[in-house]
Amino acid sequence: MFRRRSASARQRWENRSTDSILIDTCSDRLLDNSYTVAADIYIGDVSSQVYEFTARPRPCVFLNFNKIDWRDNPNYLFWQMGEVIEDPAEIFAAVARARDLHPQYIEIQKKLTSDALGDDIRDGAEYAADAIVDYYRHGRTLRD
Repeated sequence: MFRRRSASARQRWENRSTDSILIDTCSDRLLDNSYTVAADIYIGDVSSQVYEFTARPRPCVFLNFNKIDWRDNPNYLFWQMGEVIEDPAEIFAAVARARDLHPQYIEIQKKLTSDALGDDIRDGAEYAADAIVDYYRHGRTLRD
């Protein structure tokens, strides 16, 4: 269903990693939020992962290279949480100013993240463990 990259192609990409930029094409850390938790800045287009990132507010730069009319589109609501750029040539400048611009986005990050994830933002495994314990102690789910 999905085209898989060969091991050699993945290795060529990963060999481009530097001391400050890690390219990881296939480790478990892509799925367990390790990078999301450790990152200083979010750079991306459309991903609900941004809410896990902004659970601890940090600078975001969103990439709108398709020049989508996003401002009144609920599918792009989270683009209010950082600067949106439309030209790949802007990336380095946007990253350079992201920390200085971040204070103007902190409150909207908190609000939208709370709206998306709720007020009880914990590690998924911790939340699941608490739900299981609560169910066995009280015979109900955390949402009851």
